[in-house]
Amino acid sequence: METLIVERNERGIVTVTLNRPAKKNAINETMWDELLTTLREIDETDSDRCVVLTGAGDSFCSGADLGGEAERARHQLLRMHHYNNVALALHNLTKPSLAKVNGVAVGAGLNLALGCDLVIASDRARFSQIFVKRGLSVDLGGSYLLPRILGMHKAKELALLGEIFDAREAERIGLVNRVVAHDELDAAVADWAARLASGPPLALALTKRLLTNGIGIGLAEALEAEAVAQTVNIASDDTAEAIRAFATMMKRTIVMPAILMRDEGEENLFAQFSRVAQRAGVYTARDYADIIEHLVQHWNIPSLSGLSDLAAKAQEYLCGLAARYRALSERIVVGAPARFSWIYGREAG
Repeated sequence: METLIVERNERGIVTVTLNRPAKKNAINETMWDELLTTLREIDETDSDRCVVLTGAGDSFCSGADLGGEAERARHQLLRMHHYNNVALALHNLTKPSLAKVNGVAVGAGLNLALGCDLVIASDRARFSQIFVKRGLSVDLGGSYLLPRILGMHKAKELALLGEIFDAREAERIGLVNRVVAHDELDAAVADWAARLASGPPLALALTKRLLTNGIGIGLAEALEAEAVAQTVNIASDDTAEAIRAFATMMKRTIVMPAILMRDEGEENLFAQFSRVAQRAGVYTARDYADIIEHLVQHWNIPSLSGLSDLAAKAQEYLCGLAARYRALSERIVVGAPARFSWIYGREAG
């Protein structure tokens, strides 16, 4: 491509770099065309899981290139409709999108970044809704995005004054998700992109749609939309495989003693614990502790509150209580596919 660099890796992360550094990556007619083609292609490519949008050199994007001959060749309204198609393609993208703002992001360039789902900025980044300084009104979705992100009064402040502000101010007002040191920008974006790419595609797409559409509807409509989306998720291969991976990763087996002591109260305690554990089937360390605490309250045994490691202390407590019994142990089965790391919030073993 002439104005974009499009790179794909084995994880399904697509990095789209605006590549006109000499013009601070201002978007000319060719770049508008290539952005539209690229975004539509990504949306239709199953192996593409996440999009990172950034700029070459020391700028993200300085907005639309207002000085090119090609830009003057078509009627302004036709050009605006073409630009709008790019904004809609980004907005309707079913894959998660992440703006990596490495420098100046002003005008349409800022709104292009805001059209992404998440924004991480370098501490060197600068921002502005600069339109008014050029005798223009906001475009590329600014009138839609700004009030929803910032609220109406702050949106009007940015749009009517057109002031330039730094990355920390952008973070303070909620315009960007994170600001990191410039040298740490690549690593921070790579981390989030990898986590998004390893997530469940259908659930992520539906979640994006629910959040986007949820602003303009009432609670009843939002709940119904969530119910429909969840029904679609439950029927998907992603959810079925995720549950199997979760079971592999998190299943706990509690081996109950074969011989119980004669005290009927303690026997019933362990029998109840066994039934609860078997009924739970798959549960986390936190759930393990909750079961113990429930039994403590039910049988009026001294409280476990204040213990730092609930799972370990719960087992230690039970073992002490069961000193007259043969054994009590916990076995952990690990080893789930790395692509399901989103289930447990860390890399699988």
